[in-house]
Amino acid sequence: MNELVNVTDKLVFKPAEISFDDTDIKRRLVELKSKYGDLVVSESNLKDSKRTATMLNGIANELDNARKSVKKEYNKPLKEFEGKVNDVRDEVKELRQNIVDQVGVFEEKEKMKRKDAVLTEIREEIAPNYNISDDELEKISSEFKPDWWTKKTYPKKQRLEEIATLFTQFNKEKEQRKNNLQLIKLKLDSYDMADHYQSIKYDYIDNEMSIDDVLEKIDRLHEDIENNKAIEKAKVEEVKENLVEHNGQSYNQETGEKVQILQEITFTLQGSKEDIDQVAMLISKLGLKVLGKPERKEIVVND
Repeated sequence: MNELVNVTDKLVFKPAEISFDDTDIKRRLVELKSKYGDLVVSESNLKDSKRTATMLNGIANELDNARKSVKKEYNKPLKEFEGKVNDVRDEVKELRQNIVDQVGVFEEKEKMKRKDAVLTEIREEIAPNYNISDDELEKISSEFKPDWWTKKTYPKKQRLEEIATLFTQFNKEKEQRKNNLQLIKLKLDSYDMADHYQSIKYDYIDNEMSIDDVLEKIDRLHEDIENNKAIEKAKVEEVKENLVEHNGQSYNQETGEKVQILQEITFTLQGSKEDIDQVAMLISKLGLKVLGKPERKEIVVND
């Protein structure tokens, strides 16, 4: 590729010469300063003073106009030179920017190639060695270091060590979550609160509550449930204390209202469709009251 010529080799600059003989003006100015330097204006010299001031103003204007005229002519070649230089400079910059942009496009493509190569290596060669699924890999990917593919000279050994550390830590935390979920299940079972497992699991996994906070929440929830049971039981006992029997019926001795003491039980049944249908028929035959809307669904149970 032919390089552009050196700019300074093509530049011709001859400084312009400007001469100005100010001898007579300065001599006359000295005379006027001697006469008017300490001037005190009076009626006798008023006209002469005004005439002299007008003359001096004319000289000042003439000098200023001469300066402007010379400067204008002096600047003409400079402006022409600047115009040519700026035009060429802009073309040079535009060409340079186009090259820089294309270099950036190429480097970005290369970066994406390196990224795809690294991610493919992780997904196909490394993750399987740690039993990490694609879904889990998607979660872990937010912790991948961009330097792994943005820096061409990033040491492969260092990258592999960092990936190994990341996956090892992930599996350690996964195992800890598994153990904690088992601990949660055991605690709920001990309180006969297995039906709360999904909501508690949501707090632990999705809301990222600590295991200590989760276990404490289970304790509080159990305490609330037991307190509510005690309150309900106390209410029933209070009603029973006010009952009187008459002809095999119970009545509130204060209001005279007829009162029945029934039992309520909550559980989940599993069985064949035929078995569940028979239970439903038996409930209906016995005249038992079903509270709420029953929900029936199919499940898979491995023997």
